[in-house]
Amino acid sequence: MKLIEKLNYTTKSYKYIEKRLAARGIALDGNKVLLIHVKKDDTYTFPGGGLDVDESLEEACIREMEEEAGAQGVEVIEEFGYIDETRDSRFTKDTAFNMISYYFLCKIDNLNGKMKLENYERELGFSAVWIDIRDALVHNKQVKDSVKFRFKKVRYLDRAIKILELLEGVVK
Repeated sequence: MKLIEKLNYTTKSYKYIEKRLAARGIALDGNKVLLIHVKKDDTYTFPGGGLDVDESLEEACIREMEEEAGAQGVEVIEEFGYIDETRDSRFTKDTAFNMISYYFLCKIDNLNGKMKLENYERELGFSAVWIDIRDALVHNKQVKDSVKFRFKKVRYLDRAIKILELLEGVVK
């Protein structure tokens, strides 16, 4: 799979690196993309998350699309690329956190399934929405540049913006 971007937000060198692999789905319908609206931050991100034990990237992508978006009939069509990002760990002292997010183009039948959200996802106010790619991109950039948001360290926002920029170029 091709590297889309390598992001390094660490503030120093680390002896230890905690690594996590994640799979994220991209479902398109014309100029619209299926995203998760995060009510707490008023942002849009792609459905996806970490791999379970002995789960392939494709299996994780399908599971996450079903759980977070309520998608049914999910099929991975092709690899889109991955973003490799490293940040200071919020949970482990003297450790960097490395998240590698693999994106897949997917086909879905519908969103009639029941979302199976984790507690933190419910608290953040996850909801699945079809939204114009350009509208989601402009919105996310405005939120990121807002004074209120500037001091937050929301890890998913830069990833979502990068993928939306690439999709905007493909779907025009």
